[in-house]
Amino acid sequence: MKQIHLVLYSGLANRLWVLLSALNIRRTHGHTVYGFWTEKVGRAGLPYVGPVHSNWSDFFQPIEGVHMIPIQGSVAFAQAADLDQEQYIPKELHTPQKLSREAWQFISGPKVVNPDKDTLIVKKLTTPFGTDPQVMARYVRYLDQPGQYHKDAYLQDLAGLARQQLQPVASVQHDIDALQPRFGEFDTVFGVHLRGTDLVRDPAARQAQRLAVTQAIQQTIKPGIGFYIASDEPIDWLVEQFPDHILFHDNPRKTENSIEGSRQAIVDLFMLSKCRAIKGTAKSSFSMMAWLLSEEAEYII
Repeated sequence: MKQIHLVLYSGLANRLWVLLSALNIRRTHGHTVYGFWTEKVGRAGLPYVGPVHSNWSDFFQPIEGVHMIPIQGSVAFAQAADLDQEQYIPKELHTPQKLSREAWQFISGPKVVNPDKDTLIVKKLTTPFGTDPQVMARYVRYLDQPGQYHKDAYLQDLAGLARQQLQPVASVQHDIDALQPRFGEFDTVFGVHLRGTDLVRDPAARQAQRLAVTQAIQQTIKPGIGFYIASDEPIDWLVEQFPDHILFHDNPRKTENSIEGSRQAIVDLFMLSKCRAIKGTAKSSFSMMAWLLSEEAEYII
């Protein structure tokens, strides 16, 4: 049986990109997918709130043919080391496993894989991977240059999988469904991803981002136009400037670096995907994942 083993690591959107990459390979080559779900789903460098251990089922509905295994253990070990496959794959797939230091040393790359192999192991990758070196060269990092973008053939393939396979758990879907009717208050709604907590240590960059968002809204605003703001920090300053044009998911827990914070971020992710166009943040896996989920082709940095 052909298999793909993924060590799913870092923030939620990073994990989704890696998983969708595996599903894209599975669609053509028939691999079964095993996802090793590591602790602390959230934003790097920020204090974590509450339980650190989670699983796919805390956020999304099961995907047929994908086996998610929650992993307990630190992800601080970056050295590469050989590890026997039978030691690495837990025998009890749905029981949290404690990984040894040696196991975590196993984590790293690769970006390009050979789909003819019976077993592919992808370790600690936070960007897409695939089978074509030329395509993968375009996605060494998430889009970071100002401009307008459209999905190429590779992203179109991933987008179809994202819309089909990424189904939020019931509590998250309830919040999405409750917000959706508010789009009817406007003729058109544009989405804006305002990334705040990642820039806490860089006040100048944070202020520059706020100024850029304010200017973008000022250039676009007119009667009938609304803006859905997805942000992991309070946006009172923006609501005060444009009180009749701003929509947002008003849940204070989405500012947390926690399991519940990640659930609330999924609401923002899917609401952004329903907008006419998305103004994303440079180098953001979250912005690009919202674009991937969207039926609309336009993405702006």
